[in-house]
Amino acid sequence: MIKKLAAFGGLMILLSIGLWYSEHQLSQTRGSYWEASPAFSYFSMTLRGEEGQLAIVDAPFNVKQQERYSWFFWKDPQSMFGKTFQVNGINWKSGKSHLLYEGAIGVPNRNIGGVSRAARAFSTFSLPTKGLWKLEAVVDGKLVGSIVVEVK
Repeated sequence: MIKKLAAFGGLMILLSIGLWYSEHQLSQTRGSYWEASPAFSYFSMTLRGEEGQLAIVDAPFNVKQQERYSWFFWKDPQSMFGKTFQVNGINWKSGKSHLLYEGAIGVPNRNIGGVSRAARAFSTFSLPTKGLWKLEAVVDGKLVGSIVVEVK
């Protein structure tokens, strides 16, 4: 009887350690806390992201609903045109990364000046689950920024 209790106690300790380690690994992947990136006005649009760096048109993100999204890149926009563009999505809860889109950044518009000078790209994708998602913008294989959105 004592051997069975000792074996059971040992099993419970191992399970506890395993659960702690799993949660610890997950928290390292997702960070301790995410919140949706801030929204801001840009001419007649509302964008979400970091003004002057990277943003996406602030549109609803509905689970499993394919939508078209417009992206803005302000950092050295003339050098961005024609480069490959991909969007990776990381789910906060699972920590799993998904390739959501692959394409290219559109042609330059030299008529745009001042603060409005931005490279633009369009992507179409859907997100498979509700919750917080980090959308990583990757240009020519380099991460240029990320935006956190809430999927409903």
